[in-house]
Amino acid sequence: MRLEAGGQLQLQCQRCMQDFGWDLATNSLVYIARNVAELDLWDRQADGLEDAVLADSQFDWFAWLEDELLLSLPAAPIHRAEICPTDRTTQQASQPNPFAVLATLKQHQKLKS
Repeated sequence: MRLEAGGQLQLQCQRCMQDFGWDLATNSLVYIARNVAELDLWDRQADGLEDAVLADSQFDWFAWLEDELLLSLPAAPIHRAEICPTDRTTQQASQPNPFAVLATLKQHQKLKS
């Protein structure tokens, strides 16, 4: 069985926390085994085999479909750097460097000694 899905999703950029459009395009192939012996055979011959499932009455096709779609999403979606409205260089310049703060504390400790 082949799953092909596509469309436009709204995701939240993990850098600037703004919504942005993301093009979903996934293509998965799953081999459906009729019994455990056939599933074992495919596992042994797994060369190039993407996925194999035992299609019994307990198999949840909707859960499998949901999992396949979720696995096609990025783990941490972000805008491309040139599109993201967050200017990281400005943010970094406005925040004090934690190591510089530690160096200042170290200097103060030396002066007290």
